[in-house]
Amino acid sequence: MLLAGILAVTVVSVLVGAAETSHYQTLILALAAAAVIAAFACARPELYGIALVAMLFVPYTWSPTVKSAPAPLMVLFALPAGLIAAIVLLHRGRLRLCMLDYLVLAIFGSVLLSELATGSGANILGAQTLSHNEFEVIVLPYLAFRLVLAAWPQAMSRLPDALMITGAGLSLFGVWEELSRTNLFASSGLNNPLLAEWEISYPRAGGIRVDATMGHPIAFGSFLVIPLVFAFAQRRWGLFALIALGEALTLSRGAYIAAIAALLLYSILSRRIGRLWVLLAAIGVLALFVGPVRNSVTNSFEAGTGEQRNAIYRSDLLSTSLASITAWGTPTGETSELFGRHGQFVLADVTSEFALMSGRQGVLGLTIWVGLLAAFAYAIREARRRSDVLLLLLGVALVGEWVALLSVALITSFQCVFWLTVAMAAARLRQGTGPTEDSWGFEAVSRA
Repeated sequence: MLLAGILAVTVVSVLVGAAETSHYQTLILALAAAAVIAAFACARPELYGIALVAMLFVPYTWSPTVKSAPAPLMVLFALPAGLIAAIVLLHRGRLRLCMLDYLVLAIFGSVLLSELATGSGANILGAQTLSHNEFEVIVLPYLAFRLVLAAWPQAMSRLPDALMITGAGLSLFGVWEELSRTNLFASSGLNNPLLAEWEISYPRAGGIRVDATMGHPIAFGSFLVIPLVFAFAQRRWGLFALIALGEALTLSRGAYIAAIAALLLYSILSRRIGRLWVLLAAIGVLALFVGPVRNSVTNSFEAGTGEQRNAIYRSDLLSTSLASITAWGTPTGETSELFGRHGQFVLADVTSEFALMSGRQGVLGLTIWVGLLAAFAYAIREARRRSDVLLLLLGVALVGEWVALLSVALITSFQCVFWLTVAMAAARLRQGTGPTEDSWGFEAVSRA
C-alpha cells in the first residue's frame, strides 16, 4: 500500500513536471530526488533522521532560491518525507496533536488575523505578505518535521547524537574560521548571489565572530545551545568542550546567556549540582584565556565601546517593543516600519523574535510567543513526572532557545533546527514513553 502510494505520487509529480515544458528537466530531477528522499525515509527512518540533521553542514549561503525565497536544504530534504509521512499517518490513523502543535499553528493564525484587522493583507497568502512568509518558514518545515517523527518515531532515536556530532563538527569549522580570519565558505562558487549578505565576517574585540554554516554568529551560537545541553547531560566532555569552544568563538553574548541558563536549569532539575563545577570551570577557562571572549564581555560594561552600544540597543529594542505594542501590530515585512524613533535610537534593525512578534502581530502574537515558553515549561514538568530524560532535555534546550531569541530572530538554517527541536518535543509529549525505551544512554532524571 505504501509503495503504491509512493509510486502514485511520483507518477503524478512527473506528469506535472512534463506540463511545465520550460522547466521540464529541472523539475524532473527535483522530483526524482524527492522520490528517493521519501523512499529513504520509509526504509531507514533512523538513518534519515541523522541525514536530516547532517543537512546543517550545508552552508546557508548555498540555499537555492524557490519562488524568489531561499530554501535551506534541510527543509527541502524534509518536505518529501513529510508528504509520505502524511500518507502513512492517514493509512494508520495515528496523529494526535498537542499544545505545541496548536501554538505553532496559532502563530500563523495570528498573522492572518493581524493582516485582516489592519487591512495590510488584501491578498492573503500573496507572495509579498507576512502570512506567505510565515507559512513557508514556520508552518511547512514544522509540519514536515512533525509528520516524519509521528509516522516513524524511531527516527528520533539517533537525533540527539546527530545534533551533538553536528554541533562539534560545525565548531571545528568555527575554529578554522577564527584561525584563518575568514569563513570557509566565503566567496564560494556555490553561494546564492541573493544571500551575499550572509558571507560577511563580523569582527569584535580583536577577533572574528564565527558563524560556520549558519550565516550569522548569533544564529550559530543559538543553535549550539541544543547540542551543548545534550553533551552536558550525557557527560560527553570531549564533545561538550568542542561545542563550548565553538559557542565561545561566536562572541555572542545573548547565546552565552542562553547556554548558561539552559545548563544551570538542567543541573538544578536533574539534581546534578556537582556538574555546576564543570560548567563554572569551563566558563572560567574561556573567560580568562580566550582573549576575544574576555574582551567581548568586559567591553560590554565600558562606556563608549561598540559592545556597550550594541547591548544598550538590544535592551532599548525590547523595552520599545513593549511600550509600542498595539492590538494587532504592523504585519509588514519591513522591520523598519515596526517602531518609530525612540529616544536617540531609530529601531530599524529588529534582531529579536520577541520584538518581531510584538511589532508585527501585536498583543495576540506576543501572547502566543510567551505561550510557547509556558509550553516548554509544561514539557519539562511532564518529563519529570514520567522520568523522561529526552523530553526534559528538549524542554530545557527550548527554554534556552527562547532566551536566545530575545536577541536574535529566527533566521537562516537556525530557524529550521529550532522548529525541528519543537517538533521533537511535541512528538515526545505524544509518545508518552519513558527512558527505558530509549537506546541513547542518558541517565534517568530524578523526580522532585
